[in-house]
Amino acid sequence: MKKIKLLIWIMTGLLTTSVFSQKSQDEIFNQEVKLIKDKIVEITNKEKDLLKESIDSINTLLENGTISFEKSNELKEEIAQKRAKNIEEKVNAQNEKLSELVKSKAQGEVKSTGRYYNLTMSSTGGVEFKETGDTISKQAKRTHFDVLIAFGHNNLITDGDLPDYDDNFGCSFFEWGGSFKTKLSKNNNLLNVRYGVSFMTNSVSPKDNYIFSQNGNMTEVVDFGQNLTKNKFVNVYVSVPVHLEFNFGRKDNYKVGIGGFVGYNLYSEQRLKYRDDGRKIKDITRKDWNVNDFQYGLSAYIGVGGVSLYAKYDLNPLFRNNTVEQHNISVGVRLDM
Repeated sequence: MKKIKLLIWIMTGLLTTSVFSQKSQDEIFNQEVKLIKDKIVEITNKEKDLLKESIDSINTLLENGTISFEKSNELKEEIAQKRAKNIEEKVNAQNEKLSELVKSKAQGEVKSTGRYYNLTMSSTGGVEFKETGDTISKQAKRTHFDVLIAFGHNNLITDGDLPDYDDNFGCSFFEWGGSFKTKLSKNNNLLNVRYGVSFMTNSVSPKDNYIFSQNGNMTEVVDFGQNLTKNKFVNVYVSVPVHLEFNFGRKDNYKVGIGGFVGYNLYSEQRLKYRDDGRKIKDITRKDWNVNDFQYGLSAYIGVGGVSLYAKYDLNPLFRNNTVEQHNISVGVRLDM
């Protein structure tokens, strides 16, 4: 969370300090920022592709009977954690560069690290490299990259009704990642497509010392029998959200986004804390829990500038075989920076 806050302050500093320097410093600064943004996108895409390749290989071993279902889940969990750690470490390195860049700009000492090129598609369908300069830097870009952060309240809808879950234990969701926004018209900003990759965490907590219990192919809510000081059921996904975004207003700063998402479950775990004979017990159980491997649903947002009200709903149920279907629903705040 501290790393995300640092990134928010850095991006805020980028916007608030840009009007106080010479034009040449602004141009160099913007070019350096673009290089860092592009590098973050490259890191995320590469690790995502490597994760997909590894999961495909594990699924092939499972289909061939080389490994068991439990072993395949274990291997998927290990590789997902490895890729997530790689992304965090490499993105943190780019964040440090961005922080140093902001400091240099405040001191009026921004320096170019090299020559810059834009990769574009030509009218004939080929690929062109264009060196950046005054002409290109002043052109209105049809596609740009934003850092995505979203958070708020999460719950499970059971057969159309909201069950009584415990907010004190943390019925919440958190999402972070990156997204591209592409204008569908060269002449106005009304219609845009926003797409990217993000990590989603959905958490719920049954009330009155009830917990989730896996009973064969079913996952039920049962009485734990002891007083719980913490009770949270957590599901983490890597997701691909896509939205059609409408921008309007005098400066096109009002926006409405309508779309959906498809995700893959990286892991599910139940976190419990309680006392047993005076001893503090912390129990974290990570396993299949009969949670659906894939997640898909609808999402929408409405806001001003980079801040929006955000809602998402899973069309498929959380658990695979339960007779009573439960669907995640989340409502909160979305930041596109």
